[in-house]
Amino acid sequence: MGDLVCSHRVGSSNGERGSSGASEPPATVTARARLLQTTPSELGRHDVAEVNLLMAAGLPGAEELDVARCLATIEEWTGVVAAETERHQMNFQPNPSCPTVAHYRGYMLIKTLRDAFGLKHHLLPDKGTGFVGDIDRPSDGNSGFEDARPVFIHGLLGPERVGSCSSLPVLYAAVGMSTN
Repeated sequence: MGDLVCSHRVGSSNGERGSSGASEPPATVTARARLLQTTPSELGRHDVAEVNLLMAAGLPGAEELDVARCLATIEEWTGVVAAETERHQMNFQPNPSCPTVAHYRGYMLIKTLRDAFGLKHHLLPDKGTGFVGDIDRPSDGNSGFEDARPVFIHGLLGPERVGSCSSLPVLYAAVGMSTN
């Protein structure tokens, strides 16, 4: 994986200002600038979670973003997912709705993250998805994505545990790739 880790909180140092007006530490600005200069094949060598977090830096809703803390949370959650998956593996029996071990592992990844950490979708989901809705679409006609928290994974990793169809799969991929 690439060497991009930034251990600064985005709003904590004098640096370049993002679109939210929050000051970004030079390490974040430098890491993001290096990412933006990579080729598609080089980008694939970087940690998906770190790329997502660095791209969120400076946006509205990311003023308190702490990349290192978020990556540590993912590492912690990866351990919980691995332990829960292993603990229940002996009960797994292939069946039409869960025919393979890979399917079981994917199911356990999503179920454990949702149940153990209270992940929520920022819009009220369709009945039966297993996610608890957090907020309705704004009545002012906005999309509801003016805040970076549901769009990028720091919203799922923060105290509100809120995400969307763009951030949930990234978190699943980050944790899933770390469990192997």
